[in-house]
Amino acid sequence: MFEPTLLYSLSGLSGAISVLYNLNLITPEEMPALYKTARSLLLAIRDEYWQGDALKNAAIYAKIIELYIALTRYYSSGKNLSEIPPETTHGGQEYVARLNAVFEYIENHLSEDLSLELVADITNFSKFHFARIFKEFTNLLFNHYLQQKRVKKVEALLLNPTYSVADAALEAGFKSISTFNRVFREVNHYTPSEYKKMFINRPD
Repeated sequence: MFEPTLLYSLSGLSGAISVLYNLNLITPEEMPALYKTARSLLLAIRDEYWQGDALKNAAIYAKIIELYIALTRYYSSGKNLSEIPPETTHGGQEYVARLNAVFEYIENHLSEDLSLELVADITNFSKFHFARIFKEFTNLLFNHYLQQKRVKKVEALLLNPTYSVADAALEAGFKSISTFNRVFREVNHYTPSEYKKMFINRPD
């Protein structure tokens, strides 16, 4: 278990993470190379944890980032066609590339008004086709995905104690504080104030 907000702040990684919403179980029989890589990194994370030196947290995050990159490269390569909608397996890499462009656009424009129609235009899909493909790739409706991304943005901003909850919510694209409070609680099952107590006001 780790606090993931750092990953969302890294350039190029936020869109990659979105590809991983709909992962299968990784087994040595079906994905031997990926399994070997993931197992090696997880064991390295365990070893770093027990190392106990001053740099262990940085080393662990470095291994976690390696793991995310390995997973995303595998699932974006088209090798695992079980993740691609059955009727579009011939164009799997193209679909992943188009969706990655959407993920990056969303990440860079969270504070703006984002609609299903707007992001569908980026892929050159119709609104209805895009909505179906997006759901099959991420296992989330577009609006639910957008809400989750905005909540994660707020969490990252609140790591800076100079940000108020209201300022962070507005910068992440929420238009009203009441809507933000409701969505934040639905996503995390705790309030923004409780989040601040857990991650901001904890003793060093």
